[in-house]
Amino acid sequence: MYNMGEKSYEDGYLTEIFTDETIAYLKRKRDKPFFLMLSYNAVHHLIHEVPKKYLDKYNVKEIANYDPDSLVAFEKHKAGTYSAYYDKYSRVGAIKTEDLRTYYLANLDCLDDNIGRVLDALEQEQLDKNTLIVFISDNGGSPLTGSNNAPLTGGKYALWEGGIRVPMAMVWPNHIEAGKVERACVSATDILPTLTSVAGITLNDTELDGINLFNPQPDRVLIWKWQKT
Repeated sequence: MYNMGEKSYEDGYLTEIFTDETIAYLKRKRDKPFFLMLSYNAVHHLIHEVPKKYLDKYNVKEIANYDPDSLVAFEKHKAGTYSAYYDKYSRVGAIKTEDLRTYYLANLDCLDDNIGRVLDALEQEQLDKNTLIVFISDNGGSPLTGSNNAPLTGGKYALWEGGIRVPMAMVWPNHIEAGKVERACVSATDILPTLTSVAGITLNDTELDGINLFNPQPDRVLIWKWQKT
């Protein structure tokens, strides 16, 4: 999906494609206020699908992508459907436990590099001093991808801290003290009211769960639960 339509990419890796599109957007918006939400799908399954230079860096073998038109691929993977291919390479078995972890690190390294490219573009376009950057993960790492949430218990799919306690960082020169560590409970639901307040937008909806993080708040308790629907 692209601008209410569709756009096709014959070549490329999605993490890098997202980055390329983001940098192009920043160059178009350099003289105007903007809001950009960049949602990488990395680090995610299929965890072995990473540009070869990262596989080489971590010394793990390249696994052929699924190819529905290749009988060789059918025989090699013993899978005639994408779901069978996905099932084979999304769990320990065809990929050993130690290799799964290494594929994860290669995937993460690629993501780090591409986030760095975005930050470099902000600086090159002279937007870095006047842009509030929020970085957050959507959930803890999945045990199926080779992630490690230690010392937190559990991971994705769980309500232990390993599943719901994630990294969050905010950068805004001359507004946020560099290196400051916030120890109060913060939620992803706080991002919307924080950004709208910074932008001078008054929200009419008083039912928002989040709070403006730039306004001191008393300690609060955040509760998660599974609920049947």
